[in-house]
Amino acid sequence: MPSADTIMCRMVRPVPSDVLRTARAQDGLITHRQATGGGLPSSGIATMVAAERWQRLGGGVYGTFTGALTDRQRAWRAVLTAGEPAVLGHESALWAHGLVQDLPRPVHVVVPAERRRRSTAEVTIARSRVARRSSGRPPRSSLEDAICDVAGDWALDRLAGLVSAVVL
Repeated sequence: MPSADTIMCRMVRPVPSDVLRTARAQDGLITHRQATGGGLPSSGIATMVAAERWQRLGGGVYGTFTGALTDRQRAWRAVLTAGEPAVLGHESALWAHGLVQDLPRPVHVVVPAERRRRSTAEVTIARSRVARRSSGRPPRSSLEDAICDVAGDWALDRLAGLVSAVVL
């Protein structure tokens, strides 16, 4: 058993309020850049992860909690991983607008055409030359853009049902 002199104890510093506010606004998720920009040093992030108070979600995104992600958190993770000004797109945007019951796997995100991000098992990246209008939290394509996104992929009867639900 190690002596008391050899045991190192990490002190967990208080997380700055700006970091907590940003994470709360994003359903408990925050990027490394947001956390350090809010005054938490990289070593503080590492300490929170090592203390199992936060979890590393990949792509520079952290969960300020432990446990499984909710669908909203999965959507946020996709948008944050892709970086600003990414928005949910395709069927994922329709889910965010309340028109599709289940968030798709993988989550679809749209980024500017010049952005060089790669799709992963959790996130499908689509590029657009036209800037996407976004709304809501997490950021999502407009309803019109989302419908156009899926128009070529969905069967005509499914698309007609979607348009009917929107119009009625």
